[in-house]
Amino acid sequence: MKDKKILYVVSKISDVPYSEKLLSLLDINSEFRIIPLTFEQWQFQRTSFKDTDKVLFIGHVDPIVPLVKNMDIKYKEYGVCYGWLGNKAALVCDKTPVKDRKTYKEFLEKLREETDLSGEDLEKKEKDLLTTLSMAAFALLVPFGIFAVGTKLVKDYFYNENQLKKQQYIYGIFHLYKHHLKEFMDI
Repeated sequence: MKDKKILYVVSKISDVPYSEKLLSLLDINSEFRIIPLTFEQWQFQRTSFKDTDKVLFIGHVDPIVPLVKNMDIKYKEYGVCYGWLGNKAALVCDKTPVKDRKTYKEFLEKLREETDLSGEDLEKKEKDLLTTLSMAAFALLVPFGIFAVGTKLVKDYFYNENQLKKQQYIYGIFHLYKHHLKEFMDI
């Protein structure tokens, strides 16, 4: 049996407390294993990683600024930006581009579209995985008042910067998973 590739997901806890948990759920059915780490754990263990190890950084952390500045950007819209340089990838969010109510409404529509699981273009395995991810996101986030993923109900957080950023990270994770994660993992 072929060993699964490993994706190390590194996040700064204060920046994206739920994003790491959501991405770790992808490990259930995916073609690769996901090992979540805090930034502090990664700093402590980083000498044990090989150059060929795939690492995804989620959130702004000063030491990854050079990576963000030099990476090949795969997606950048509504303050959500991700890309990679070699085997190191980053997903960062900035609330600044969502500066007015009109842009925020457009973002919410994109969020609804990206988290909609009814698309015919997804294979059954991907639909099952995204359904699991959506249910887990719902279970993790609704008690904290964030929003219901994969439904028409998405709460308006235009004036709440922290909640807006959480919505951006959820959107970024779904977008990355659906459109570019396999490419990054060379699958």
